[in-house]
Amino acid sequence: MKYLFSLILPLLFSNCVSTVNQYAARRALVVEKAALVQRPLQTIWQVGDKYYAQGSLCQARGVQRGVPINSVLYQQPTHTFTPTSNSGELVYVEVTRHESGDITQAPEQQLFISGSSYLTALPPGARRITRTQLPTAVTETVIPLEEPTTDAHCYYAYPLAGLTAVAIDIPATVVMTTALIPAAVVYGTYAKLHSIFRQEQKN
Repeated sequence: MKYLFSLILPLLFSNCVSTVNQYAARRALVVEKAALVQRPLQTIWQVGDKYYAQGSLCQARGVQRGVPINSVLYQQPTHTFTPTSNSGELVYVEVTRHESGDITQAPEQQLFISGSSYLTALPPGARRITRTQLPTAVTETVIPLEEPTTDAHCYYAYPLAGLTAVAIDIPATVVMTTALIPAAVVYGTYAKLHSIFRQEQKN
């Protein structure tokens, strides 16, 4: 039974899906109103019981970044947006924390910026908070402030995505999933032999 479990376990993670088509499909998406926010969040503002990060108002287009594989073990690539224009107008987007606790001391990776709640100006009494012990690498994150739409790019992006899905993603997904079967056999055999070896050592 343990051998069978060891053999099946790797197959539970076999949903490796190729997503090369998304490099094309995401280009059809546009956001007319988004916020370009610099991370890590060194400065945040407290307004009542809410917290906000400063960003600049921009327009953005969809992109896929990272290795084009989606699986339980590897949660890349990321679907995000890249700015196409920047008005320079300041906006303040709400920052929340995935876990409870002091948001000002929370690790950067635990902070979530939501575009569903934002301010065009800080109200009187907003308190500035400077965070410390932050990562040194500075990145820019685009936060959509409204639902994405499509533009004329969809006329080439979606057909190209469909062609890529058929020509690349489906075969690649089948190959990746099939390759895990012999890997599961090897792993299961190793687990069984290791169990026998340890049992003999005990005896």
